[in-house]
Amino acid sequence: MKRRIAVLELIILVAAAIGLWLARPQAPRVVDAGSAFLAIRGHGWLAPPADTPLVGVGLDGTLVLITDACVGLRQGLPEAGSHHVMLLWPSDTYVEGEGADIVIRSGGRSLRIGDDISGGTSGTTVFPEVQALLPERCAKVTLQDFALDG
Repeated sequence: MKRRIAVLELIILVAAAIGLWLARPQAPRVVDAGSAFLAIRGHGWLAPPADTPLVGVGLDGTLVLITDACVGLRQGLPEAGSHHVMLLWPSDTYVEGEGADIVIRSGGRSLRIGDDISGGTSGTTVFPEVQALLPERCAKVTLQDFALDG
């Protein structure tokens, strides 16, 4: 009986350690995929709701490389004086490939430069912890938090 209790306690301890490891904080990061840079939010200690933007403002356009380097969104037609923002992607975003050929995996979707996308934003454009990580080519581009529409 004591052995069964000890085994059960060990299983609970291992499960708790794995849970804490999975819930560990992740710092925001900038992924360098060749000549393309992607900004990604981090998430806090055991606080997933803080990682989720308030999706209240619609944001749509074409996925582009701003200054040939910063993964962002072009709103409007290029010849009509379009508006560009560098997107700050959710923490579960991953990048494969390099440069203009990158594939962005976020929210269960795969996206490429040139794809038309839509999503939401809280409207926040100031992220000092992320902006400090950006390369010089992206430092002056407006950064906008973003979550894809389902």
